[in-house]
Amino acid sequence: MLWLALAGAGLGLGCYGIFCRLEGRQPIRELMYELRLRRTDLSEIDARAANTSRTDVLVGLTTIPSRLPYLVPTLKSLLLQEELPRRVLLHLPALSRREGVAYKVPPELEGLQVVSIVRCEDWGPATKILPALLTSDPDQRVVSVDDDRVYRPTFLGDLISASDRNPDAAVGCCGLRAPLDRVDRRPGLIGRTLAGLRFGRGVSLRGSRLRGALPVDVLHGYGGLLVRPRYFDLDVLADTES
Repeated sequence: MLWLALAGAGLGLGCYGIFCRLEGRQPIRELMYELRLRRTDLSEIDARAANTSRTDVLVGLTTIPSRLPYLVPTLKSLLLQEELPRRVLLHLPALSRREGVAYKVPPELEGLQVVSIVRCEDWGPATKILPALLTSDPDQRVVSVDDDRVYRPTFLGDLISASDRNPDAAVGCCGLRAPLDRVDRRPGLIGRTLAGLRFGRGVSLRGSRLRGALPVDVLHGYGGLLVRPRYFDLDVLADTES
C-alpha cells in the first residue's frame, strides 16, 4: 500500500536524519565525494597543491604494509583541503612490528612534492604523529589522521580555527566527556541517542555538530586531532623502555 511505503520512507529518512545529527556526518554526500576522488590523479593533485598557498600545519599519518596500497583516497582528501597543509608526512618504519614484513612503497606514492615518506621507528599507533613531534619546533602545529578515512574539505580549516581560538589546547573532531564519577555504564541505544543529542557524558561526540568548542576528557584519534610538541614531555613519550 502507498501509505505503508510513505510511512517506511518517512521512518527511514527520520532515522537517517538522527544518525546525521548524532554523528555530524552525511554518508550519502561522503560517498559521492569518495566516488569523485577515484576519478582524480594523486600526482596531479599533489603538484597543484605544491603550487598553492599552504598553511603552516604538518599532517602526520602511518599505516601497515597490507594497507599501504589503499592509502591513496586518504592522501587525496588531505591534498584537496580548503586550507592546505604545509606537508603531509607518511611515517613508515623499515619493518612493521605488527605484520612482521617490510614496507613496499607503491610507485604512485613516490616522488610527490607535498606528501613525503619519512622513515622512522615503529611506535605502533603513535607512529602517525610522534616522529613529527620529535623533529618539529615546540610550537609547530601537527595534525594526526588515520589511514582509512576520507576527510571532508573543511577538516583542516576547522582544526586550525579551533586552534587559533584555543592556542594552548589540543583540539580534535571527536571526543568523549567522561561521566563525573568515571564509571562507564554503557547506556543502551536509546540512552546513547538521548545523551548524544544533548551532548551528554559517557558517549562520543563529534565537533561538526558544534558551533563552538566543547571541552572533553578524551580526544578520539580516528577523527583527527591537532597538537603542538610543547604539550608533551617528548623524552618520556618516545621512551620505549619505560
